[in-house]
Amino acid sequence: MKKSSMSAGLAVGAVAATALSAAGMYLAYTHPRQTKRMMKKAGRTVEKAMGQMENMMAQYF
Repeated sequence: MKKSSMSAGLAVGAVAATALSAAGMYLAYTHPRQTKRMMKKAGRTVEKAMGQMENMMAQYF
C-alpha cells in the first residue's frame, strides 16, 4: 500500500470516527423524535462531506 493511500485512509477514518462519536453523544441526550430528525440531516451532511473529500482526494492523489 502506498504511503499516500495510507494517509488518505487515515484521514477518512478520523473524520468518520469524529462524526460517529459526536452523533453518539448527541443521541444519548435527546428525545427520540429529535433523534430521527437529526439522523436524517446527518446522513445528508455525511454524504455531502464524503463527496467533497473524494473530490479533494482525486485532486491530490
